[in-house]
Amino acid sequence: MTIPYTNKPKLTQNDLTNGYVMRYFVRNLSTKEVTEIDKKQYEEFKTNVSYEKLDLQWRISGFANNKLATDNNIIYGTKHANTVTTQFYEKRLPGLQRILRNPLEYFQGTNNKEETSSITTGSRVEITKKPSNVSGPSPNISTEPSYGGTVMSGY
Repeated sequence: MTIPYTNKPKLTQNDLTNGYVMRYFVRNLSTKEVTEIDKKQYEEFKTNVSYEKLDLQWRISGFANNKLATDNNIIYGTKHANTVTTQFYEKRLPGLQRILRNPLEYFQGTNNKEETSSITTGSRVEITKKPSNVSGPSPNISTEPSYGGTVMSGY
């Protein structure tokens, strides 16, 4: 039986352009251990019934923190997006939060286009209308991740 080995992503130019990096995880159903692996291992483990599998998009660009736009829209930052994503997938792959402790891991900052505009064509910032009953720039925390992911069960 193949045992997964930890392999964290190395950012590519494509990741930087897209604003996110794909991350891959497996969880041993017997030991409950979660391991971050690379795409090659992920493909190899897809048919292994002893492991649960998860892939997700991890945001690496944009604003670090939430911002309130001039029209009272909330622009959710990278920290918020990755925190929500981690919390959401922790329910499906328990132990994930022990690996994804830093929501700004791989964060590359904000490009100039995003600094000057609330929404940039093709950008991956999430915009929602600020609720009228919320004071200040604090958003309601959503339980849904900003980006998709796939969970595959071993059974």
